[in-house]
Amino acid sequence: MLAITRKYLQQMNASANDKVQMVKYITGDTVLDVGVGSGVLGKLISAFKHGVKVVGVDKNIRNCAKENSTHYQDIIKLDARNLQKKISVGEVDTVIFSSVLHEVYSYNNYSIEAVYAALRSAYNIIPKGGRIIIRDGVKMEGNSNVVIKFKDPQDVRKAVKFKNDFKARKIELTVCSNDSVEMPMNDAMEFLYTYTWGEEDYDREVREQYGLFTPKEYIATVKNLLGLELVTYNHYLQEGHNRHLSKKVELYDKTGRRTRFPDSNILLVFQK
Repeated sequence: MLAITRKYLQQMNASANDKVQMVKYITGDTVLDVGVGSGVLGKLISAFKHGVKVVGVDKNIRNCAKENSTHYQDIIKLDARNLQKKISVGEVDTVIFSSVLHEVYSYNNYSIEAVYAALRSAYNIIPKGGRIIIRDGVKMEGNSNVVIKFKDPQDVRKAVKFKNDFKARKIELTVCSNDSVEMPMNDAMEFLYTYTWGEEDYDREVREQYGLFTPKEYIATVKNLLGLELVTYNHYLQEGHNRHLSKKVELYDKTGRRTRFPDSNILLVFQK
């Protein structure tokens, strides 16, 4: 995985208001944070769930932010697909995948089987009544074409570059004027999410497919794979993205009417 920049960690920390929504669905007294990263989730759990222990796992411990490591009882070097290798059944009550499953997919040669393996691994270590909480990218159920109009016409080149550089799947894009491109909604979501991170983080973000499933596909996938009960779900545009994107682009539907930006995230809670 590419080195994590300071700006990246700052932006991850800025999503704390988004992440805090997961905390209220935690069950039991021990939580496993899969993919510690900036460590902001451990900090939030410590602040809002007093007495709950937080254990972290990360494949690249050296990238974990040291300033938040004190909020974890332990941080273990471990692949998300092999949690049972170092964590016993029932040792944790809740497993959280916060913006991790799309990385499991992207950094394992765009393998959906790798995602399934991570989910099975989590299922295998939680007790009956335990929960798996997922926060990650999401595709829209509808995938009709939209037009992205850039306030800086030079940014059309960024969209074309993204189309050429994105390897997870083929991106459809048509340049329709000197300041606009047309794309299917889910391709637009992938581009716009990468676009918000800026050039400093482009090389990492363009390697990652953020949205793996639509809400219906996500729910069906987890239910069919693990037989878990759905507790709740919600999909939304991550806080701050609308404000940030509105300064740079406008989005139009195929009839030429101004339309909303596609949802970027989904929150799902399942119980065993």
